[in-house]
Amino acid sequence: MALSIPYPCEGKAIVRKGYVRERLVWVCTGDIRRLNRLWKLIVVLSRPPTLMVYGDREKWMFSMQEEMQSLEKNGTWDIIHLPAGKKEVCCKWIFKRKEGSSPSEATRFKVRLVAKGFSQIPGIDYNDVFSPVIKHSSIRAFLGIVTMHNLELEQLDVKTPFLHGDLEEEIYMDQPEGFIVSGKENFVCKLKKLLYGLKQSPRKWYKKFDSFMIANGFKRSLYDSYVYNKFVDGSPIYLLLYVDDMCQEQD
Repeated sequence: MALSIPYPCEGKAIVRKGYVRERLVWVCTGDIRRLNRLWKLIVVLSRPPTLMVYGDREKWMFSMQEEMQSLEKNGTWDIIHLPAGKKEVCCKWIFKRKEGSSPSEATRFKVRLVAKGFSQIPGIDYNDVFSPVIKHSSIRAFLGIVTMHNLELEQLDVKTPFLHGDLEEEIYMDQPEGFIVSGKENFVCKLKKLLYGLKQSPRKWYKKFDSFMIANGFKRSLYDSYVYNKFVDGSPIYLLLYVDDMCQEQD
């Protein structure tokens, strides 16, 4: 009888924007004598499934408190009774360990509160959700211009971008786990700001950013909605937006 022995094969690490870092590990099993091999893919996540089963509890708790302070400072919600006939949206904590880019850079523990958008009801909790995405050809052309004309390139990042968007719908959400207000355990959060995970968040954020850029004299490209330009004292300024990351070039 042939012996089936699983053994690890070469894998690779991948990073997806907006998701945790993953490592793909191929495992080969099967009948070695007959060379009948079955390939399986195992995805090993670099984030803890829950806070309780992972180390560095104090660091995770500190990051959670920082996230809550940021949400409260921005007036993200009000704590109220759930109105009759309304349904609340669920939420959860996302934990992400971000390794330093160099040995001297400390590991960062990032925590984010997100809404479970799949529990939203179309037509009630949201309507339009479409948001444009920058074209790869625009990025290549942008970097080509920087290289050809020896322009200055600057990378910018917007902190908690979705909190800047305008929420028009009436949305209620569960209180975050671990931060339920004492004496108001049966209350819910009436959202006043957008959160990560809501279906309409990317679209609302883009509309807010676009109106800000137009109001400050930038022109939107006719060929790519995420490319803006402006002339200051005869010198051009180009700006590219990718969700909450920006690249700006100028003379």
